[in-house]
Amino acid sequence: MAHPRVWIFAVPSTRVDDLGRERAPSGLRALTRAASLSLCSSGPHPCVIERDRFGVSSCARCRDSWSATHSGGVVLAARSRSPVGVDAEVPRSRPAAFRFLTRVTGASVVSIEQWTQAEAIWKARGQAHRRPRPGELVMPESYENGWNSTADSAWRVFTHRERGLVWSIAVPNGGRRTLEVYDLRGAPAIG
Repeated sequence: MAHPRVWIFAVPSTRVDDLGRERAPSGLRALTRAASLSLCSSGPHPCVIERDRFGVSSCARCRDSWSATHSGGVVLAARSRSPVGVDAEVPRSRPAAFRFLTRVTGASVVSIEQWTQAEAIWKARGQAHRRPRPGELVMPESYENGWNSTADSAWRVFTHRERGLVWSIAVPNGGRRTLEVYDLRGAPAIG
């Protein structure tokens, strides 16, 4: 596997927590499901997902990197030989979050696409356990659908907007700009 992969699964939308908010299955459940659908790089068996103390996921056998996210009625799992991060959001305005990201990055953040790009990069860097400080996070110069490189050329981010969902995957810059996407929303939901 020389390029990143993304799996998109449906999740039941009827589950709610004690405060009435929708609940999604854990990211680990999505990663385990995606791993069962793809052979490990080390041999003819599925990846075995493990997490470090900061929540960074990788295969215990081949060391491929894994990342997960959920929003609305979907959960995404991403895999790459190099560090990987993925984020998904239901399109909506998030003024406070955009102001925070503008302050931290120095870029003018005005869209949910930029938010998903930032989250994906931060996860790929293994930093999802904490908030970025000013100057630590460099944004892509564009937030168009498709591949975009960060201003410092360290990361490349694939961003996709569709009806009701925006998602981004980040990997270190270099190599071919190829991405395999497995949209399994028509399959049985992860519950």
